[in-house]
Amino acid sequence: MRATDGQTTQESTRARATSISAVLIDDHRVFLDAFGGLLEHDGRIDVVGSAATSAEGIAVVESCRPELVILDVDIDGTPVEQTLRKLRRISPESAVVIVTMHNHAPLRDVLLRSGARAFLSKSTSGAVLIDALVDAVMTPPAAEAKRPAHTEKDAFTQRELEVLRLISLAQSNKEIGAQLGIGEGTVKRHVYVLFQKLGATSRTDAVRKAVDRGLLG
Repeated sequence: MRATDGQTTQESTRARATSISAVLIDDHRVFLDAFGGLLEHDGRIDVVGSAATSAEGIAVVESCRPELVILDVDIDGTPVEQTLRKLRRISPESAVVIVTMHNHAPLRDVLLRSGARAFLSKSTSGAVLIDALVDAVMTPPAAEAKRPAHTEKDAFTQRELEVLRLISLAQSNKEIGAQLGIGEGTVKRHVYVLFQKLGATSRTDAVRKAVDRGLLG
């Protein structure tokens, strides 16, 4: 990772032309360094700034206006909802994604409704997490306006809801299959049906729409 806390960086001449600019806001130095290294190796996301506090993060985002902001929940005691609102106000074009160790459904729902593009777990494998971050950036909030009429929970099978819950935790089809004891092909069929029922265009879009309908409570 080329950025330092509270600082912005010049665009690297080695960065891919199609890479997504990102700012990391997390008070765990090990995560910042390790995940920043993973992103640099992957090449699809270019870290242009980082910060260890809410105030520093807001300043860096205001300066960089990145396409992606990766935000932890626990930062210097500042309520994450407050940080999220400020980020959305100063850089509305940035996709803010929560990446955290928390797996708390009510908090996830509140943050998604407050404008977070996705809510991802740090326990997810690096490759799957990066895929989910890219998906979050590529799925515009405007897609939410295309959703069909309200879908009730009883329109979904129990297995579909289980798959949906694991999708919300950024699990891959392989990981979902292993956890539920079903084949990866079966998972793919469930995902396809979920997308059809929700009118979703991506996994991130499916989770946002599921939260809107109270399917993940």
